Amino acid sequence: MIVFCAGSKAGSGASTLAATVAAGLVERGVARHRVLLLDVGRGATLSHWAAIAGAAGQRLVTVVRPPATVRASELAEGFDHVIVDLPGLPTGGRPPIDLAPDLWLVPCRPVGPDTWHLPPRAAETDARDGFRAPVRIVPWRVPSRLDPGPWRRGVEAAGWAVAPVVVRERIAYAHAFSTGRMPTAAGDVAVRSEAAALGGYVLGWQEAHDARPQADVAPVDGATPYLH
Repeated sequence: MIVFCAGSKAGSGASTLAATVAAGLVERGVARHRVLLLDVGRGATLSHWAAIAGAAGQRLVTVVRPPATVRASELAEGFDHVIVDLPGLPTGGRPPIDLAPDLWLVPCRPVGPDTWHLPPRAAETDARDGFRAPVRIVPWRVPSRLDPGPWRRGVEAAGWAVAPVVVRERIAYAHAFSTGRMPTAAGDVAVRSEAAALGGYVLGWQEAHDARPQADVAPVDGATPYLH
């Protein structure tokens, strides 16, 4: 399973979403050594996270920042799940990596600045280069007392599909990540359950879409917006 994580704008949470997906897969029983995080983000956030973890002797999944001389597809060999942190949503052409995703996950807080930066759905349905994959918006850093329902309905009315998993704003999660630990290592039951739900969503997607879309084959879900 190859999952691309990309934000609608800088600082929207793609790196921490990628880490949470990886942690969620581990929570659902996937062995750590079978999960690869590829850090293609401009800020190398995941690489910094891994360096802090290494200095503290803490175990993460495998985190790699692909060198320019190595193809990402070669690094991905032998892993069951590859989660890629991308610098942003592409609005034309291919992402800067030689892998085709099964699924895009886009973190989006239920606030104006994040939602405004989601590209128009029409821009995402143009697949002239044949590179397409389903997109799911992930409700991200949702305040604990906020009902995301109205926001979700607005995003769906604009043509986007929203994942059923809601990730709340939690101090325990942020602290775990900033100290080089897996997001689920904070000891917060809610954090663990949300991450596990996200991991379960990805695994469920893999079961339902076992055949990876190829460049010359249209995806099964024609009602879903697609990225290049």
